[in-house]
Parts: sequence; structure tokens; C-alpha cells
Amino acid sequence: MKKLTLFLLIISLHSILLNAQQSDKRSPEYGTLSLGIKSISFLKDNEYMNPVTEGYTMIGFFIQPVLVYSPGKKFSIALGTQLTGYAGDSRLEMPELVFSSTWNITPGSRIIIGTLDGSDKHLMDDPLFHSEKVYTAFNENGIRIVNDYDHIFSDLWVNWENFIRKGDTTRETFTAGISLKYISSKIADLFTVEVPVQGLFKHYGGQISDYHGEPETFFNASAGIKLNAGLGGGKYGNAGIGFTQFLYSELSNLGSAGIKDGRASWIRFFYDFKFLKFCSSYWKSHDFYAPNGNPIYSSVSDYQDDVIVHDREIWGNSIFLKFTPGGYFEFLAGFETWYDTGFNNLDNAITIHLRFDRLIQLASFR
Repeated sequence: MKKLTLFLLIISLHSILLNAQQSDKRSPEYGTLSLGIKSISFLKDNEYMNPVTEGYTMIGFFIQPVLVYSPGKKFSIALGTQLTGYAGDSRLEMPELVFSSTWNITPGSRIIIGTLDGSDKHLMDDPLFHSEKVYTAFNENGIRIVNDYDHIFSDLWVNWENFIRKGDTTRETFTAGISLKYISSKIADLFTVEVPVQGLFKHYGGQISDYHGEPETFFNASAGIKLNAGLGGGKYGNAGIGFTQFLYSELSNLGSAGIKDGRASWIRFFYDFKFLKFCSSYWKSHDFYAPNGNPIYSSVSDYQDDVIVHDREIWGNSIFLKFTPGGYFEFLAGFETWYDTGFNNLDNAITIHLRFDRLIQLASFR
């Protein structure tokens, strides 16, 4: 596992040196003290009626105020807290400490250690990394190395989810992930090509723990291609088609998930126009499981023991409306459906959220 993490680290650091045109990202202003406020108020209603995934409804919020100090042009530290609550529950979740140090190596490359900047920033596909984590697990803690250029995006991170001390009876838990994407220049003034490659390791273990179970490691990977075309030069929106192949393997050979190896194929059709986003998809899988993924695509039930559906065939559709006035406020409303041909069952989900993200300068010490 250590060799794998080192290998991924070398890949990510190497991409900093790639001869790519940098994006128009600016380093944070130095010598300033700022107040950063992030919040999401959300409603997520999952109406699932299949034997694999249990339905539930969440109405809640979180707010994250932090003080950000930039002592230099390429370095900043942030300290604050996050408060989370759910409708119908008079108790707030335990406040979370938020602390991070960021080194902006170049305008497109940075290293963050501590609290990482939002789980949705990894740009992972939903079957591998559940999009709902932006509500339920917004904060991650560990290390993240990001390279974001005009044509190349790479994100390597380790999220340490459960730290153990000697004699603890729980398991050490962490997720290591990598997300890579290449976007071509426009071809024939008509379309672009995207090539995403993603990988995740989920590990449960810990040599110093008194937990009596065996260590477990799950691996997921995906690779695909996507074609995007502007309709009428973009005047009538953008359309695209994508294909992604997924792999799953339990490296610990314990068979605790009930399946050892699996695969899946995902075909998607996209259409975006201004604030509207539409997607239609076809999913076909055999013995697929992703511990961090959306369980709607899994072969392993998330609420019934010993329920495994080896082959899944799902037709999906989604429509989202997203407005971002001012650039720091976002309103999102979406409706998704999944039709499982094996169960002859239609599941659906509704998502609504209001998101705020603003950095307010308080003082300058230059």
C-alpha cells in the first residue's frame, strides 16, 4: 500500500512539470486576513423501492466559517469550524474542527494538508464516489495534490477517516484516490474530446488496533472517453456522448462484500443549455461494488444482509437546473430516475440546495 501511494504521488508531482498552458487561476492575495463562509442548505429525497438500496430523506444544512491568513503569495492557512444540523433533529452534530495549510506551487498546482476543500472537487463519477457526499461528508482530512490546467486536471488525495491509537478496538480507515482528466483543444472547430481516468482504494486495517477482524482493501478504477460538441457554435447549447468502463476488486481476498471481482459499463448522453443540464444513461454491471459509490449501482445491498444481485441493468435519466448569480451563490434543483430491468422497478430522487461560498477580506498587513 505504501508503494502504491508513493507511485501515485510521483505521478501527480510529475504532472506539475507538464508543458501545458496554465489556466487563468490567481494565487490568493498575500498579507491579508479574510473571513471565508461556506454553507449548503439541502433537501435530498431518495424514493428507492428495490432490494439493493434503501430509500431515505434528508433535509439539513451546514455552515463553515473560517479565518484565512495568507502570509505569502503562495501560502495560506485556514482555521474555523463546521456546524451541521438536520430538520426534525433538535441536536446539532458535533462541531468539526477545520484547519488546512495550502501551498500554491504554481497558478495551477497546489498542495493542501489538513481539511480538504469539499468532496465534490475531485470530479469523480457517481458510481465510484457518491455525489451525495457533498451533503453528508463535505469535509475530508488528509492530503491533496491538485494540478488544474486548461487541458489537464489531476487530483491525488488521501482522506484519513478514522485515526487509531494503540489498544483501540476500532479499525484504521482511509480512502486514497486519484482523478485524472485530459481535455483536447477544439477539433475542426466542432467538438472536444475528454479522457477521464479514476481510481480509489478503500482500506480498513491498523496494526496497533485490538480489533480482531482482518484488514480489508477494496479497489475501484474507471477509464472512459467523452465527445462534446457545441450546437450552432454553442448558441443552442452543448451535446455529448460518453462511455466509461469500471472495475472492482477486493484485494484482501476475504470475500467480506460477498463478491470478489466485478465490472460495469456506463453509456451517457448529455445536453446542456444555459442553466439546464440533462443526462440519459445505460448501466450494465456484473458483481460491481464501490464502498464510496452511489449504492443505486451496486450489486451488494446496503441494508439487507446476504442480498447480492450479480447482474444489474439500469436506465437512468436526470434533469438539473442550476443558477449561479454573483458567482458565490448557487441554486440547484434536480430530478433523477433509475429503471432497473431486472426488478421492473422505477426509483427516483429529488435534490434541492442553496449553496454559498464567499471570501471576505477583513484586513491587510502588507
